[in-house]
Amino acid sequence: MLSPDLSHWYHHQFDPIAIRIGDAALPWYWLVYILGWFIALWTLKHTQPLMHQPASKDARSDFLLWGWIGVILGSRLIYVLVYNPVHYLNHPDQILALWNGGMSFHGGFLGLTAAAIYVAKKYKISIFSLTDPVALCIPWVLGLGRLANFVNGELPGRISDVAWAVVFPAPFDEAPRHPSQIYEALLEGFVVGLILFFSRKKLLQKPGAMSLAFTAYYAASRFVVEFTREPDPQIGLLYGLTMGQWLCVAMILLAIGVASRLSQSQAK
Repeated sequence: MLSPDLSHWYHHQFDPIAIRIGDAALPWYWLVYILGWFIALWTLKHTQPLMHQPASKDARSDFLLWGWIGVILGSRLIYVLVYNPVHYLNHPDQILALWNGGMSFHGGFLGLTAAAIYVAKKYKISIFSLTDPVALCIPWVLGLGRLANFVNGELPGRISDVAWAVVFPAPFDEAPRHPSQIYEALLEGFVVGLILFFSRKKLLQKPGAMSLAFTAYYAASRFVVEFTREPDPQIGLLYGLTMGQWLCVAMILLAIGVASRLSQSQAK
């Protein structure tokens, strides 16, 4: 049983707003989206010498534009349709209220993939010419995004009495919880990022290897960390797992399927 004395646990007290100018405010989470765009720009440009099939400058520019749009639309759409459909069915005016939060990584993943397919077909190039270099930078952006989640005091972990537990502000109860956002930032973000970075020369030489490595490593890491993360209250657990874990299972199956197709095509 948890101790009723909460004084020896850290109490979350960060300001979710990164920049304030008059009445305008930029939250930390949206600052990460902006930084992510520049990180992707730098990665797309500087990984070309290592690529199996470098994309043209025009293709990279198009992908940055449509990829960013795809991430925003996809992450919001999946959150609305999968994570909270009843709420948004009753409050359709809030669907576009992105400033209130509610984004899904798995939706962003689908949106980015859709953008890559569109640009690849437009320029008649391999989709992996676009997704492989971006896969190298995604973990770092994810890590920053999870840190922003922690600063915002959102998506906390399950109740725990570990020494590093955090008491999050309302609307959460005054109970110490796992700082699962930090776990995700470290494991899904920076650990996966380091693995891909030190493997980049080998992975970028083989079409799809970097994209599939990221998909598998991320999904496995997220699946593990979700055991410490509080399930979405409107969904709860589904057959013992969170919605995020089931979507990670789908990602792993997707990676296995694509890897099998690539192996078969290369064997011919």
